[in-house]
Amino acid sequence: MRFAVSERLLVTGRRHSLAAVEQVHEALAAGLRPATAFELFETIVLAFCSSTSLRLTAATKRLDEVEDHLVTERLADERQRLKDVRRLAVSLHRPISALAALFQDEDRSDWKQSEGAHETLRRLTTRLERLDREVVMVNDRARLLQEEVAAELADESNRSLKALAVMSALLCRAR
Repeated sequence: MRFAVSERLLVTGRRHSLAAVEQVHEALAAGLRPATAFELFETIVLAFCSSTSLRLTAATKRLDEVEDHLVTERLADERQRLKDVRRLAVSLHRPISALAALFQDEDRSDWKQSEGAHETLRRLTTRLERLDREVVMVNDRARLLQEEVAAELADESNRSLKALAVMSALLCRAR
């Protein structure tokens, strides 16, 4: 999402519709009246954060299932599920970290905005940084599980090769 915001005006542009913007649009139709464009912008970003948190919760549940299968040695091929979670985390990390970096205090030193606007951006920075930490933690957990699954599959493959080697040795002696 691209945006320009001042005290009285918010302009957004995006290639695809965002659920957060649609949620805020519905809230506006239902009577939400933000006092400034920054409050409207904050509402949109917080709706995005809430939506992202729900997606991370679902990803965490998938990781829990993979971990349960790994611990109980009921490993189906969990690699695709782990790749999906990692793809989600990577795709979320980039825009979230970019927004958080943009709103950092030191990057806003020359912005001519009201104290209320700067306070709104500080709150958004804090929320986005917390959300980004969650994304990174989910990605790190998925990476560790991916390594565990790979090690388990390698062990399984080694056991099969060992059995095959024993069988080959026995069959070669029989001749």
